[in-house]
Amino acid sequence: MSYMTLVKFFKKRCNTSRGSLVNVAGAAEKVELLHSRITYNNGTKMDLENVFKALREVKKFDFFAPAIDPNVSDVTVKKLLIQPLFVQLVEVSLMNLPSTFDMEVFYGYILQNKLTKIGLSFCRRVPRPYVNRLNEIVQEIINHRDRWYKSPCLHYREMLTETYNRLGDIHDGYVYTL
Repeated sequence: MSYMTLVKFFKKRCNTSRGSLVNVAGAAEKVELLHSRITYNNGTKMDLENVFKALREVKKFDFFAPAIDPNVSDVTVKKLLIQPLFVQLVEVSLMNLPSTFDMEVFYGYILQNKLTKIGLSFCRRVPRPYVNRLNEIVQEIINHRDRWYKSPCLHYREMLTETYNRLGDIHDGYVYTL
């Protein structure tokens, strides 16, 4: 499956069914889902972890969560991390994440990750306690001297430019566009 076919099929704000996703993107190595709403045949929304199950060959995955009714629930991270294909990705970019994204669990994965280039950005409506924890996580990553894991790139609205730049300096040359 060519990358161009996917770009044309999964353009911004598209709605599609799980069957179409499997047929078009199932064998793709790079998939971009930008503001896309994937549904089951009965019309109910498919969560991100179930979308990912349909992608058999993906190595690079970009996902921009829809602002209204995102595909990310409080159990998404736990379910993603038990999928062997997800933890073997070469690159993953998850953008516009809501505060239901379990950053504590994902941070545990980050600290063990030696393979995947990770980019995370969070939506504008993240509660203050969540932002405070993101600040702590970023400072822990920046201040960690013996870093044997692949450093992620994180971004959220309240992040200081200086902090973002420092984090970017240790992010293995991964350029994350805002």
